[in-house]
Amino acid sequence: MRQIALCCLAAFTTFCSGWIYRDRMGLWGNDKSLEKAAARLVNVPKEFGDWRGVDRELDERQLVIGEVTSAIAREYVDRLDRHRFQIVLLCGRPGPISVHTPDICYDANGYKAVTLPEVVDVIGTDGSRAQVWRVGFRPKRADRGEELRVAWTWSDSGPWSAPENPRVTYAPRRFLYKLYVVQQGVAGRQDDKGLVDFLKDFLPVVAEALEIQGDPENNTVLKRD
Repeated sequence: MRQIALCCLAAFTTFCSGWIYRDRMGLWGNDKSLEKAAARLVNVPKEFGDWRGVDRELDERQLVIGEVTSAIAREYVDRLDRHRFQIVLLCGRPGPISVHTPDICYDANGYKAVTLPEVVDVIGTDGSRAQVWRVGFRPKRADRGEELRVAWTWSDSGPWSAPENPRVTYAPRRFLYKLYVVQQGVAGRQDDKGLVDFLKDFLPVVAEALEIQGDPENNTVLKRD
């Protein structure tokens, strides 16, 4: 789990310096919306339905360098069939949160993509609609881990989405959430039913915890005089 979490965070250091400068220049002024959004991560439940979660450690140094305001890493286990999924949920300014995707970092951490990134539609158990990016990975060396499926998606307080250019899409926003979900042990499986089923359960739970209501208009960036 620690390796997975580090993969999800590693490349933030590449992109953060310009956004530190923008924030120091006062683009967001005294806006408190990011602080409020980040505080909501503690509302994400460790238990829901048949799922039980255990918090995992994240690298605090990388969180600071990457301008991640708040984050959680957690492993959820289905108490009935013991399926396991790892999640990393981030909140911060849209610059650093939008630019980093797993197809970049996993290659640098000993994995190679075995499928092309594709957008998957997810209809939640509450009827909500979401889109996520999904890609499969295999260790470059057979003795260095398991095959993985990784999904990622963003929310600016609107529906979970998978835009082709998130940096542009979310540039006007004050804050941004990003979610990674990792399924391990998928060797020989041709479908992603387990991953999609987990997302059907989990995305509505996270949306409720983060108070995502489908309207991002109150999340537009403040204008400087």
